[in-house]
Amino acid sequence: MCEAADIVLVDDNFATIVIAIEQGRAVYQNIRKFITYILESNMAEFIPFLAMVFLKVPPALVILQILDRKLKISILVQSVVMEIKPLKR
Repeated sequence: MCEAADIVLVDDNFATIVIAIEQGRAVYQNIRKFITYILESNMAEFIPFLAMVFLKVPPALVILQILDRKLKISILVQSVVMEIKPLKR
């Protein structure tokens, strides 16, 4: 089964389709980068938690400290590493 997206043309200019495809590809790449970032950052936080639970080690940080570090790391990584391409208008 072959699926195709519907395209609604506002004008008769072929360049409009090209621009729309470029924007769609940019959105797709940004979504892929975001999902990769979420999976990588959460795994790095989840594995020590599992080790702590299974090895019965007392928590090293209280919940507020963990949330504080998570917020700071998320802001830093998003602003520096993600490099999301802005859409061209």
